[in-house]
Order: sequence, then structure tokens, then C-alpha cells
Amino acid sequence: MENSWGFPIIRELPTLLTTKGCNWNKKQLGIGMDNRSFWIGTDTQGNSWVVKMRGAWDAIRERVYSSLAQTIGICTQSSVYLVLSDDAGPLWDEARPRFTRTPQHGALWMLDEHGIEPCGPGCPYSHRDHGPDFRSRFESWLRCGVQNPWDRFDAAILGYLCGKFEPSGNLITASHLWLQIDNECMFSWFERGKTNRDAINDIRKDPLMKVNGATERIAALCARVTNVTDAELELILEVPNEYRAKTQVVRLRRWLRQARRTAEWIAEHGLQ
Repeated sequence: MENSWGFPIIRELPTLLTTKGCNWNKKQLGIGMDNRSFWIGTDTQGNSWVVKMRGAWDAIRERVYSSLAQTIGICTQSSVYLVLSDDAGPLWDEARPRFTRTPQHGALWMLDEHGIEPCGPGCPYSHRDHGPDFRSRFESWLRCGVQNPWDRFDAAILGYLCGKFEPSGNLITASHLWLQIDNECMFSWFERGKTNRDAINDIRKDPLMKVNGATERIAALCARVTNVTDAELELILEVPNEYRAKTQVVRLRRWLRQARRTAEWIAEHGLQ
């Protein structure tokens, strides 16, 4: 796919990154209540990576979903699989979470987030434009000139197809680009035996369904998901041997195919 987002997509990045020679620092990322501290690793090429220290399984879910989303054209945060070296800063953090018992984690390509205030006289975006719910925030992005706001809609629907446990996050970059972040909670309800009917019911109840053009947009999105080939799914499911994740990959392959079947049903029958 052609990339016009201004950052490398997953298929342009190495599958696995090691942290030998990385410089580490902790930084506050996010705005308002979402502001949290994360470890930032800068590699020997000068690239910066956000490491949330959530362990191998969340890293796999994050990257598999994000790779699928990028494959069908949704602007989504890029990630790589990471193996921390013994001298990595996060492993020596006194406040480290339980996930740091192993060195396998995910690393996210770091992007500059837009601040809460307008960045200049012609700024099309401010967090003050946000309304009280997802629908009003989405409609504010349509009005104010944020890049690719419809990806927000597509990402919400794809999340239902992929069994999200909770919504992903939204990030507006300093260049006013919207992208989807925080995708580690995908594929969660597949583990509880939910079906394509559950996904369809969840989509029907989403407030975004009241946006003009929603039905047509969903049909187009589901057609794109349906067109993802088995060969592309195998590229999406590539996990390094260091993660020892063969069982997880088998499960994710089954769940991705289930998501594709659900999309095929919706493309043909609608949200009946």
C-alpha cells in the first residue's frame, strides 16, 4: 500500500528490534487524564520507540491488529516486536510492572502529539473542540480539518470485527493527522466464545451509526476486510521465534479468519 502518513508502516519496519546500544529515558505522554509515564528507547539510528511494558501477548495482539488495519488503509500506530537487553532501562525500573519478568515486549514508533492548545492562527484542531461522546468528537474532526477523520469510524468498526475488549485510543499528531493507538486489547472477546452475531449487534448499537453515510461506509470497509488474502494474513501473523508464540498464532489465525467471515456477511447482507 502507498504510505502518505509521514511515518513508517509496519511492513517497512523490522519484525524484531533488540535494544543493545539504546538510550533510555522516561517521559510523560498523553493529554489530560491520559497523561502517563512511558519508557522511550532511542536506537542507534536515532529512532525513538515507546515501550509500554505490557508483555509478549499484548505486543502480539497490538501488532497483528495494527498490521491488519494498515493493510486495509486505516491510519494506525506502527509497532515492532522487542527483546530488551539486560542493560535496558525498563528492566531496572523500581516501579516496573509484573509484565517485565520477561524481556519480550512491544515497541511503538513514537509520534509527536498535538497539544491541547491551538498550534497557531490557522490550526484546525484543538482538544477544546471535543464533545462529550465519541460521536460528537468524531463530528468535530470532520468540521475542523483533521486529516483522515473517517479512519476513526473505520477503526471503530474494525475493532468490533476483531473482538476488542475496550476502545482503542486516538492521537492527533502535530501535523494534524488522526491515528489509532493502544490496540493491545483486540481479540479479547474471542476468548470468551463470542460470535459474528455479537460483533454485528455491537456495531448496530455504536453511536457512530447515527453519522450520515455510516451504512455505506461500513459496507465499503467490510469489502476491504473481505479482500484480505490468506497470504496477507500470514504476513500479518509473522511473529519472531524469540516469542515462542506458535499456539497464539494459531488462535489469532482462526480469529482473523472469523473476522473476515463476519465482514463478508455484513458486506453481503448488511447489519441484519
